[in-house]
Parts: sequence; C-alpha cells; structure tokens
Amino acid sequence: MESKSDPTLTQRLRQASGDLRQLEEEIKTGMVDVRVLVEFREAMNHARQTAYAIEKWIHEDKKAGGKPYQVIEMVVSERMRVLKQLSHDLINDIDNGDLSYETQGTAELYALVRSLEERLSRFVKGPG
Repeated sequence: MESKSDPTLTQRLRQASGDLRQLEEEIKTGMVDVRVLVEFREAMNHARQTAYAIEKWIHEDKKAGGKPYQVIEMVVSERMRVLKQLSHDLINDIDNGDLSYETQGTAELYALVRSLEERLSRFVKGPG
C-alpha cells in the first residue's frame, strides 16, 4: 500500500484538518447567513472526521497488518451521524416550507429512504 511508504500523508491530513478549522473561523467573522454557516460547519466537521479516520487507518494498517476494523466502524458511525443530522435538517426544511414539489431529487431521495428503511429494519426489529 502506498501510504506505508509516504510518511508525509499523515502530516498533510493534519494540515488539511487545521486549514479547514482556520477557514471555518474566517467564515464565521464574515457576513454569512446563519443557516449557511451551520451547513458549512457541519461539512467541515465531516471532512475533519474523515481525515482523522484516514490517519487512524494508516496507523492501524501499519500496526495490525492491514486489518483496521475499528476504523471501518468509525467511518460507518460518522456516516450515521451525518445522515441523522441531514435528516433533521431536511425535516426542518420541509416544516419551514423550503422544500417544494419542484425541489430536484425528491423522488430519488424518497426511493433511497424506503430502501434504507428496509435494510435498517433488520437491525432495529426483533426476530420473526
């Protein structure tokens, strides 16, 4: 794997994460609508979490010989966190009237949510 021979990758990930934090701080001081700022902040948080997962993957890969199961679990947990947050945001958008029949992607999202519901039901419903 290429990352084993590239010790600067971890440094670059840390630098990128720091740059994202700094960019977020600079945007806070500007004239940006609060909803847009919250959206940006959430995207930056996701990017930092993903960068951390990659750093951890590299570390675990070197230590465990390429079987970083904890990192996969961390990535899935981050996806769940992001999806829950986006779902709450979308509910608020619907309740506030920001979503309409003309909003692109609504039908596709509905189909995906139904498919996701079917698959998730295995994990939240009891047997039988």
